[in-house]
Amino acid sequence: MSHSKLFALATDEATAKLSVEPLGEFPHGARLATFTERGDAIILVTPDSEVQIHPFLDETAPPIQYPHNDRRTYINKIAISPDATKFATSSSDSTVVIRSFNPDISPQSLPRPSSAITSLAFLTPNLVSITLADQNRLLLFEYHDDGWSLYPWSQDARNMPVQIGITVDKCLGTFVTDSDPSRIWLWGANWLAWIKPGGEKCRRKSQPALQATDQKSENDIVDKIRFDEEYPHWITYRYREVLLVDCISSGPNKMELVVVERPRHEILEDVTEGRFYVHQYGT
Repeated sequence: MSHSKLFALATDEATAKLSVEPLGEFPHGARLATFTERGDAIILVTPDSEVQIHPFLDETAPPIQYPHNDRRTYINKIAISPDATKFATSSSDSTVVIRSFNPDISPQSLPRPSSAITSLAFLTPNLVSITLADQNRLLLFEYHDDGWSLYPWSQDARNMPVQIGITVDKCLGTFVTDSDPSRIWLWGANWLAWIKPGGEKCRRKSQPALQATDQKSENDIVDKIRFDEEYPHWITYRYREVLLVDCISSGPNKMELVVVERPRHEILEDVTEGRFYVHQYGT
C-alpha cells in the first residue's frame, strides 16, 4: 500500500542459477501491476486507481499518469495491447475504457454491460475480449477506423456454447495462440475450454422417435444424432484451483500451454486423487 519494488532475475552463465537484482522502488503502492510485451515499461494502478506507466529502462523518460476521476468506483482490471500502444481498464461498475499510451489521444469507453466483468484482455492489438459473470458470456470488441464496436458474433448471447454458460466457476481469463483470434481459449478455477466465434453451433437434442425401415435410413438417423451432439468447442474439468493459464509458445502445428494450480493441502499429507492430479491432457 505504501511502495512498490521492482526486481530482475539475472542468470549466472557458469552455474545457470538465478539471482535477484533490485531495479528500483516506486514511492507508492499498487493495486495492480503488469508489464508491456517488450518488458520495457511497468504499468501500475495505485490504491486510488491512478494508472501510471513507468518506462524503467529509460531513466530520463518521465512516467505517464492517468488519474481516475470517479471516486465512487475503482479500477479492478487492466490489460495491455500486444504492440504496447494502448491499454484497457475496467472499473467496479463494469465500465471499460481504452486509452492510448499517447496522452494526446482521447480515450474511448465501451458500452457498459449489465453484469460484472470477470476478465479483460487484448487478444490482438485490435481485438479486446471481455467475459461476464452472467453465463460466462464472451464479448469481443473490434477496432475499426471509426472506433471500437461489438463483434457481430457477440451480439447474440445464444451463440455461447451451453456447456460454458452453465459452468458454475466464472471465466478468469482468455487468450489466443499463434495470434489467431479464430480460436479463443477461456479458463476458470477448474476448467479450460476453447471456442470458435462465428462457427456454427449445434444444440444437443434427444434421439428422435423415428422408426427405421431399412439399414440405410437407420444409419442416417445415427449420423444425425451425432451431428446434433457435436459442439464447436472443447472443455475439460480436470483442474482444481487454477491460478493462471496462458500460452508459452505456438506455431502452425504445435502449441504449448501452462496451467498453474494451487496445491491442495492433501498433497502435504501424501494423499493423491487421480482424478485431480493425473491429468488426461498433461500436468
